[in-house]
Amino acid sequence: MARNRILALAVVLLLLLVGAVVLVVTGQWAAALGAAGLGALAIGREVWALWQSRIVGWIDVGMRRLLSPFDRRYREFMLATARFVDLKGLATVGAYHPELDEVFIELSLAHRAPSQVPVGVLGQLPAEVTERHSVWDSLDTPEPRILAVLGVPGSGKTTLLRHIVRRLCHGRRPGARRTVPILLFLRDHVGRIVSSPEVTLLDLVRSRLGRLVADEPPGWFEQRLRNGDCVIMFDGLDEVGRPADRAIVHDWVEQQIQQYPDNDYVITARPLGYTHIEGARVLQVRAFTDDQVVRFVRSWSLVTERHAAPRGTHEDIVRQQADRHADDLLERLGAVPALYDLTVNPLLLTMIITVHRERGALPGDRTDLYNEICQVMLWRQQEDRRIDVGLSGRKKEVLLRRLAFGMMRQRVSDLPRDDVLAEFEEVRDRMSIELTPSEILADLRPHGILVQRENDQYSFAHQTFQEFLAAAHIRDKGLSTVLVDAVDDVWWRETTLLYVAMSDADPIMWACLDSGGNAALSLALDCADQCRELAPELRDRLTELLATLRAPDTEPEQRRDLTRAVVTRHLHQTIRTATGSVVCAKPIPLAIYRLYQQDIGGDSTGAIDDDAPVTGVRPREAVAFVHWVNDITHGKPGYRLPTCADLDDPAVQRALTTRSLSAWTTATNGRPELWAPADVDHPHTVDAATLRRYVRDDIERSVPTVARLLLLRAVVAVARLNPRGWRPGPSTRSTSRRCTRRSTASRVGTAADCGTSTRSSRRHTRATTTSSPSWGGSWPRSGASCRRHRSTTSGPRASPPRCATTWSGTMKDSSRTSSAR
Repeated sequence: MARNRILALAVVLLLLLVGAVVLVVTGQWAAALGAAGLGALAIGREVWALWQSRIVGWIDVGMRRLLSPFDRRYREFMLATARFVDLKGLATVGAYHPELDEVFIELSLAHRAPSQVPVGVLGQLPAEVTERHSVWDSLDTPEPRILAVLGVPGSGKTTLLRHIVRRLCHGRRPGARRTVPILLFLRDHVGRIVSSPEVTLLDLVRSRLGRLVADEPPGWFEQRLRNGDCVIMFDGLDEVGRPADRAIVHDWVEQQIQQYPDNDYVITARPLGYTHIEGARVLQVRAFTDDQVVRFVRSWSLVTERHAAPRGTHEDIVRQQADRHADDLLERLGAVPALYDLTVNPLLLTMIITVHRERGALPGDRTDLYNEICQVMLWRQQEDRRIDVGLSGRKKEVLLRRLAFGMMRQRVSDLPRDDVLAEFEEVRDRMSIELTPSEILADLRPHGILVQRENDQYSFAHQTFQEFLAAAHIRDKGLSTVLVDAVDDVWWRETTLLYVAMSDADPIMWACLDSGGNAALSLALDCADQCRELAPELRDRLTELLATLRAPDTEPEQRRDLTRAVVTRHLHQTIRTATGSVVCAKPIPLAIYRLYQQDIGGDSTGAIDDDAPVTGVRPREAVAFVHWVNDITHGKPGYRLPTCADLDDPAVQRALTTRSLSAWTTATNGRPELWAPADVDHPHTVDAATLRRYVRDDIERSVPTVARLLLLRAVVAVARLNPRGWRPGPSTRSTSRRCTRRSTASRVGTAADCGTSTRSSRRHTRATTTSSPSWGGSWPRSGASCRRHRSTTSGPRASPPRCATTWSGTMKDSSRTSSAR
């Protein structure tokens, strides 16, 4: 109909134009103007009739958009979808599901080329890469940005997108350019995109809104996208299972970016599942720092404790209980470096926290934790998210267990690609797997448990995974004889401990006791601590064996073997610092120091099972102890006192359960030097109050001597005034002789007291050799000085008299000062 009206209007215009031309040619100007006016009036009426409905429609749509509550409702909907932490796939979940805002820790990002992003589950960057950026540094800039955020499994990519959604919906900052969040989980839309690549972004967005889509004003999303008001997030580009499907989804994403170029885009993926997006800036999610780990543990502990506490519990009590749980977990993690290494991954840290709280089984029963980690990383999350995978999760576990056992048998931590494929080929036929070994390897790599190193070498992301999976394979296949035959082999030690935590420990314990070797006895002690069950006769025999350490009739060689086993067991717990040094994870306990004293014939009284750090050790004793350890362990691997840099390393600091003690270290000149924690006063520091007290004491003790000197001076002055008329009596001569002797003795440097207190000097001299408690070290008591550490004062400066110089120096200098007077 509208088309016919336009055609009729064109005919009318043509006729009017012809008539106006004829009138102009004939000279009838007035008639021509009248005809033109009539034509314009007719045209205006027709145009108004034609555009009237459109203008009214535009006004209607604009008013509906302006007055509609859809903007508010949409933001409420997005806040609700991103409210909680994503715990899909976790076997252990607490009674309370924390909200994201309660526990979120801002993730750090680093600019990296896709080929430089590590693929292991820990995702550690080289030490020289120190940059840390926030995602907000790259969003809402004058020019729109396309960000490709890459991270290993569990690094927090999805959680980061949820955080962006909540921050955009909670508060719109003044001057913000893009404030409308759009979040799509690509795994939920793969089927539709692959079957219909022409499907639009808005089709998928509206399919998620449910009943809310009916409230959308016409064209609300289109207007926002055209204006560049949106931050569009595509999560999980790597979670598209089939490579062909992933290519289609990749092309579809690029098409949406080209169609709406004025908006910000954030695409997340694992490194191996990412295909370059044109114009994208690649950022890697960095691993948690120590500070982030502590804050995350404490935040999680606080929110769970708040919901677990009875109603009406005071906030201070809740916080104390939460701090107690957090401190307990952090202390346990610090005592097991292999476990703490996993906390840099937010997902693994979440699993550790939930297992610790719900099962109370960390780290004594860490096999359950490792088993849950492997299942979550390999298949649980994929199942819960309904991601199509090539191999089932159980088959992946079997394959990796077989590979880990083969690597342990070969005594390697890295294996060439061809050898990995050969291991898979042996298992493939037995499991009826249709995939080729190369396809199996390609299926396993994205999970982050098995990673590719340089020169086409493959290894497990952490040695703990290799040892645990090998122990699980030994249990499943009944190969415990492998561990029985290896009780003296340190290479199998951790695998054996993980095995006895899952299975019968008796055969291995009998083998350890029958062997009697150093490594075997040390392993037996640890097996007794970590196994789930143990025959009573084995436990009794181990107890009797330890009792012989203190028995006076024990053969020296047997006692030394047992001592070597106890020492070796303690020293097996090590921490690797950033510089490559290996430091014993725990301070030397009193029990081991008693064994040292017993072995050298010293005083060894005290409890043999005392695990408290040994204190009150002098520097020469610390050096002697290290020599004894190297002697009793035959110099393997070789021990020394740590350096100050070793003790200041963050990994070592985490393991220190007592932060108020000092330690002897090896200085650059080779002599022992006392180290103290940064937040603790150095043991050799003398405060102002102590200094004033000793100076005052010296002055008080010197009063009689000063009085005698003044009397002598008075006598001499009187004698000079009357050299002939006065002679000193017997008592005066005696006093004079005593003072003269004191003055003479002072000049030759004896211990006579002239101008200072001999008793005070002796007391200070004794103080320099008095020890106070320390971890592996000693220090003078308050008021003493140290040759290696110059005494300092804290608080107001004190101005002692000259006669107090004995406190900090020698008797000889003080005597000269006195005699000069």
